[in-house]
Parts: sequence; structure tokens; C-alpha cells
Amino acid sequence: MIIRNEQMEAMDSSMQETYICELMAYYRTQTPEFVKRFSDAQLKGKIAESIPRARALGLTSGRAIMQYTGLALAAGPQFHELPEVHALMTMPGYTPELKLKRLLQLVQRKVAAAAEKA
Repeated sequence: MIIRNEQMEAMDSSMQETYICELMAYYRTQTPEFVKRFSDAQLKGKIAESIPRARALGLTSGRAIMQYTGLALAAGPQFHELPEVHALMTMPGYTPELKLKRLLQLVQRKVAAAAEKA
């Protein structure tokens, strides 16, 4: 049996759609207050935009992509263009997962600092 490129692309597209729906369900059930400002179509679009960006940074695990997507939802789809984020995520010598871990730590510190000021 030979699978044509078109068939492979259709399977990839179907798997991507399923994954996006799984992430939508996760965010709607686990963090409803966080995503209530988005309609289903908006949430789906934002998740769909963030997945290729995560993969372009070398993130491949479902957990890493979910974490990156969460950051994109919280900070905006272009957050990866912020100089501090860009520098961290393109730093040589570290795995993509370690870079993401450091990015999450950075965000946590910034949130904590902002909460102290409030």
C-alpha cells in the first residue's frame, strides 16, 4: 500500500484539528476564567496560530506546545517577538524544552513582581 502526499497531508490536517479541539477543551474546562473572553472561533484561531510558532522554536511534545499556547493566549500572539522572549528562546546551547521552562519561570517572576506592586 502506498500513501500519496495528499493523503499524508489530509491525515496531518485531521490530527492537527483534533489536537486544537483537545487544547480548546482543556482550556475551557481547566482554565475557564482565563479563556472566557474568547469565543470558540477566536480561541481556536489563537491556538492554531500558536502551534506552528511553538514547533518553529523546536517544541514538539504535547505538554510543551500546550504551555507555549497558554503563554500566547495570556500575553498575545506576538509575545514571541518581545526582545526578552526572543533572546531567551533563541539562546544557543539549551534544548527547546529548557528554554520554555526558563521562559515560564521568567513569566512567573514578572507576575509575582507585578502582584507585589499592586
